[in-house]
Amino acid sequence: MCQYAGICANKIAEASNERCPMIYSVTNKNPELINSDYEINQVTVIEVNESFFYLVDILFVLYKFSLNDEIKYEIYVAYSMQDYLKLIIINGNEIEKEYSLYCLLQLCFEPRVVSLLKQDEEFVNYIYS
Repeated sequence: MCQYAGICANKIAEASNERCPMIYSVTNKNPELINSDYEINQVTVIEVNESFFYLVDILFVLYKFSLNDEIKYEIYVAYSMQDYLKLIIINGNEIEKEYSLYCLLQLCFEPRVVSLLKQDEEFVNYIYS
């Protein structure tokens, strides 16, 4: 899952990503992004082995993995998620940013992740802005 998030993040950064409509929950906090068919336009999608994945689904799975305290640091460092989450938070659409922030927030329950995050002052300032 981490590699798929990385592929999506790189596509977003290159502005060459493929996007398509996605069915989304009615409980979304950004109802202005949803049309009458409960679709959000412009959600990043990737194809892997003839299967298609939405970036927000990948981020949701990463969020679920990050609930495990034993692997928070590994997710953040070993899979370069610090770079990918940063790319998505800066360049993604509102829904992608929201899911990325949920994931980042959960990872920040690990003190070593917070220490690494604090080293990137420009990104921290971006988050607070």
